[in-house]
Amino acid sequence: MCDYNEFREEDGYQNEIPRWVWFTGQFLFRFQETLEYCPQTTIARFWEDFKNSQGLQNCQGFHLKNQGTLLMLLYGLLVVPRGMWERRQQYLPDFSFTTRNRFDFHAGNQNMTAIDFLKYMRNALAHANFEIDVRNGTYMFWNRQNYGRGNIDFEVKINHCGLGMFVTEVGQYFINTVLLGIQQ
Repeated sequence: MCDYNEFREEDGYQNEIPRWVWFTGQFLFRFQETLEYCPQTTIARFWEDFKNSQGLQNCQGFHLKNQGTLLMLLYGLLVVPRGMWERRQQYLPDFSFTTRNRFDFHAGNQNMTAIDFLKYMRNALAHANFEIDVRNGTYMFWNRQNYGRGNIDFEVKINHCGLGMFVTEVGQYFINTVLLGIQQ
């Protein structure tokens, strides 16, 4: 049974991220199984059955476009394939970074190159240097110099919708440009 309707502030929102990632992953795995074994099931029926099986029926806060999903996607697009980005960047067209204006820069050079921005975001994600303000729907990402012991040299804030747009932009660039460049 679900005993939380929202992220619990006293636990820290980052502590809730694994729970949301788990439920999102379970949704995807169970959806695949349903498509294979019960393809006539409607999406609405599947959604209700899934929430009931996971004890989420009373959790109005659970949705698939949650904080864990966005962070999971960014981690998979920026952190895991780091070498692909870095080895290929000189051969790739520039990342257009049309979502730059969605970020509020609190520290660091607002005019840094798009690739430098991606490197800072990668570092923030890899070292869990982020905070989530669920009430205001915002995320803060930062980087510290000297392997986390120095001053903050990068800090940005963005709302949930803007982060979703950034994830989409990064994903499209990675799939349509970086991966295609590697395959050629």
